[in-house]
Amino acid sequence: MTVPRPSPHALDAPLGDELVVFDPDRTRLHLLNASAALIWATCDGERTVDQVTDLVADACGLPVETIADDVATTVATYLAEGLLQRTDAEDGPDTPADRAPHDESAPEPDASDPSPVATLPAGVEPLDEVAEVPTAAPDPLPDDARPAAGPVDGTGDAGVGGSGEVSVVATLGPYVALEHRFVIEVDDAALGAHLTSVLRPLAASVAQERTGPVHTYVLGACVGDDDRPERGDELTVWFDDEVVSRSTSRHALVDLLLWHLNQAACLEGTDSLHLHASAVATPAGVLAFPAESGSGKSTLVAGLVRGGRPYVTDECVALDLHDAAVRTYPKPIALKRGSWTVVPDLEPVAADGVEVLLGEIWQVDPTSLDGGVADSGLPLGAVVFPSYRPDETSRLQPVPPEEAVVRLARCCFNLVATGQAGLDRLVETCREVPCFELTVTDLASGCSQVDDLVERLSTAPPATRT
Repeated sequence: MTVPRPSPHALDAPLGDELVVFDPDRTRLHLLNASAALIWATCDGERTVDQVTDLVADACGLPVETIADDVATTVATYLAEGLLQRTDAEDGPDTPADRAPHDESAPEPDASDPSPVATLPAGVEPLDEVAEVPTAAPDPLPDDARPAAGPVDGTGDAGVGGSGEVSVVATLGPYVALEHRFVIEVDDAALGAHLTSVLRPLAASVAQERTGPVHTYVLGACVGDDDRPERGDELTVWFDDEVVSRSTSRHALVDLLLWHLNQAACLEGTDSLHLHASAVATPAGVLAFPAESGSGKSTLVAGLVRGGRPYVTDECVALDLHDAAVRTYPKPIALKRGSWTVVPDLEPVAADGVEVLLGEIWQVDPTSLDGGVADSGLPLGAVVFPSYRPDETSRLQPVPPEEAVVRLARCCFNLVATGQAGLDRLVETCREVPCFELTVTDLASGCSQVDDLVERLSTAPPATRT
């Protein structure tokens, strides 16, 4: 007979009467209802499926034959999902058809009594919902400007010291993007001036400089590449002597650099849980806006910062695993073409003689806006899931914790790397922090809804912040 036991890699955390189970091997998060969680808890590697069925029937006050098929199906589902592993006892396989017959003298369940059914509504539901957890950071670049992955070829030019050398005229930094620390070497003074302006909010303090390794980006054109003259107009981005990508325009080079450092910031580090979200600071705490790329979260946060809300990030909210404080990641606000007509006043302009390199993405300096940049270490006040629906009415609706945990899991960059501590932080966030869904029809109404929420959260007692 089969003796099911939890996968040694599976992680779990309670959420009210339900249980959140995360499988890092398959990067899938499962939300189990109360009865499904009970089955999970009794599959301990010591009990057969029949014994698990008996325990669940006793706990629910139901006849064994009423739930036997449901339990067997649930166990089979968990085995298929990888949440449980099979341990075979000597008596042979345990399948629904092979189960030992139950005591036929037991009374039939009273169909007129609804109380047992209320304990197990719609039978035993093995998985209320499943979330696919991302393992890579989003790609903020347009489809026609995506970089190559890793070294471009094997001809020896994967590094600065390969078939060509970059004539470096300036070294910028150091900078820090969450736990990603780096300097930038450029071969063009105008390019260096532009990057210095764009990356100003990420300039590292003396303390930050000394807290970890520092990576090196190199941007420019190779010289002395006599064997490959066709690359004379080609510009390259290197990261620690490995090619990130090539382009023939400087503005594309800037977009590629910012793409790569953002990827690294989102994926590096295990001290914080990283959420794909924009965020601003408010009197009610930090408001995080988790959403997929293209949802308008950067446009929303740009409007809020322009209106005076201090900027936290437009890409990655970092929740400290120990105290849930939010770490500021003040990267440039990245606005794609679809947002330009909504916030035309945010178009970067030349200042102090610095040339602005405009490509497919506006890189907006948050320090130039009225809200400025927020302090790091502020508490999380609310989670707001935005969705842009121009044909509907702007509205704000509460999201229950069990729904929020599934939606937020889909926005976690490093849940695999942070393990049980990351799962605990995710679940505690959804349990303790009010969560909402914001339907946005236009930027003005979206900002107005956020302002109303901040007012409500700032004046309401913590227990009633919904």
